[in-house]
Amino acid sequence: MDVKEAKAALERGRRLIVVAPPAVEQVGVVWELTPGHGPGVSPPGPATVIVCADDTAATEWADGAPAGRRVHAVTGLQRTAQQLAAGAIDTLAGAPKDLSVLVTRSVLKLQTVGTLVVAWPETLLAGEHGALLDP
Repeated sequence: MDVKEAKAALERGRRLIVVAPPAVEQVGVVWELTPGHGPGVSPPGPATVIVCADDTAATEWADGAPAGRRVHAVTGLQRTAQQLAAGAIDTLAGAPKDLSVLVTRSVLKLQTVGTLVVAWPETLLAGEHGALLDP
């Protein structure tokens, strides 16, 4: 499936799985399929959340974003909370533990999130989050 077909599938309400090597530079299609909603859009908040293995992976996603995309890596909860409150984030990347704290504190409102990217589930299962995710 090419990007045009993937966009058409999303417009019809279908879900997609993008399979790519575990490297941010290999997933340019994700940026094409997950546009941010820009400033002043209601409700404010990230249109896309990327669940990563850790802070380093979140930073790699933020650094690899196309110019003009407002991507924020969760490396500090207070700063992230301020950025979310200001509506300054299109895409939020973070580890499950940090994202869950933001949701628990009602700072990250999941109803604003249209797209959830799980960045390489195998790295989540192999890391510290495995016990949380394993039934």
